[in-house]
Amino acid sequence: MKNAYSWLLLLISFTAGAQMNWSEGEYASFSTLRSGIHKINGTTLINQGVLGEGDQLDRLVILHRPEGELPHINGLSNGGLQPTYYKVVDSDGMLDANSLVLFYVNAPYVMEFKDSTYSYSEHSYSEREYFIISALPTSSNQHMMEQDRALVSNARAIHLVTQFHVVDSAHTNLVGTGRRWFGDLFDFTTQRPYNLPLSAAPNTSIDIKVNAVARANSSTTKLEILDGGSVSFPSVGTSSVADYVTERALHSDVPAGSGLNAVVLNYDKAGNSNAAMWLDKLVVNYWANLDYQPSATYQKRYQNFPRGAGNFSTFEVSTATPQSLHVFELRPGGEVRDVQPNFGTSNVSWSAPEDTLLQYLVVSTNDAFVPRFER
Repeated sequence: MKNAYSWLLLLISFTAGAQMNWSEGEYASFSTLRSGIHKINGTTLINQGVLGEGDQLDRLVILHRPEGELPHINGLSNGGLQPTYYKVVDSDGMLDANSLVLFYVNAPYVMEFKDSTYSYSEHSYSEREYFIISALPTSSNQHMMEQDRALVSNARAIHLVTQFHVVDSAHTNLVGTGRRWFGDLFDFTTQRPYNLPLSAAPNTSIDIKVNAVARANSSTTKLEILDGGSVSFPSVGTSSVADYVTERALHSDVPAGSGLNAVVLNYDKAGNSNAAMWLDKLVVNYWANLDYQPSATYQKRYQNFPRGAGNFSTFEVSTATPQSLHVFELRPGGEVRDVQPNFGTSNVSWSAPEDTLLQYLVVSTNDAFVPRFER
C-alpha cells in the first residue's frame, strides 16, 4: 500500500511538472509546409506536456514570427514573436483527448493577392514555417475574434474565386555555389504533369509562370506548356557544358476550355541526347467555383474583389454537410477572424463588405492541416 501511494505521488508530481509555462521559457515547437487553418488535438497537447487533461484550453499560447527571412533556429527566438489567435472546438473548454484547437499559419513563402492574381515570393532559407505552443498559468486571451457576416439583400453574388498552385523544390545545386537550387529534372523524362489541388472552373483560362534552366551543346532546346506557350534555350558553346546553363522565364495562358486539373510541361530536346532542363519554379493562378472541395494539401480561397466602401459581396458555398464547416476571414495585416455565417440545408453563406480586400477559408476539422512536431 505504501509503495502504491508513493507511485501515486510520483505520478501527480510528474503530471504537474509536465505542464508548460511560457513565462519560464517552456514551449513545444512545430512546423508546417502550408498556409491555412491548422489544428492541434488534445492528445498532442497532453503527450507533449503543454497542458494536462482537464486544464482550461484558454491557457494556451501560440506564437509565430510573421515577418522576416530568418533561418528557423533564429526564427524561434523570443524577440519579435507575435500571438496567433485560435478557436477552441470543445464542448466545455477543458482539455481532453478529443479537444481541438484551430488557428491560421502562413507558409514561409509569400502569396500576395492583387488584381485577381497571386504573386509568389520564396523564402531564402526554409520551406517550413516554425511556431511555438506553450501555456500560461491563467487565460492567455488569445481566443480568435468572432465576426458576424449576416447576409445583405442587395449584395453582389460571387461565382468564381482565384486559386494558386506553386511548385518550388530544391533538389540540385548545379554549380555548387549554394545560392541557386533547382527542382525536377527533365532529361530521360521530358514531360511532367503538375496536378492542381482543385480543378479549374470550366470555360476559364489558367495563368502560368515558369522559370527553368537548361543546357545543351549542339542545338536550341525548348520548354513548352501543353496548350500554352513556349520558350527556347540556346545551346551553350563551351567544352565545359556541364557547368553552364541558360535561364529562361515563360508566362503563358492556357485558353478557356473544360475544367483542367493539371499543368503539363514538356522539354523538347531537339535531337540533343545530352540536353537537360531543371525546373526552378512553377506558379499557377486559376479560377474555381464556390463549391466546398476538401483537399489534404490545399484550402480553397474566397476573395471579395473589393469595389469600394458601401458595396457588399455574397458567398454561397454548396456542401452536403454545412454544419461541419468553419469559415475564417483573412484580413489585411494578418488578422484572422472566426466568421459566424448563415447555415442552410445544403450551403454555407455570408456577405462581406468591399471597403478592403478580404479573403476567406471554409474548412472542416478534417481539412485542417496537422503541423509537424519538432521539439
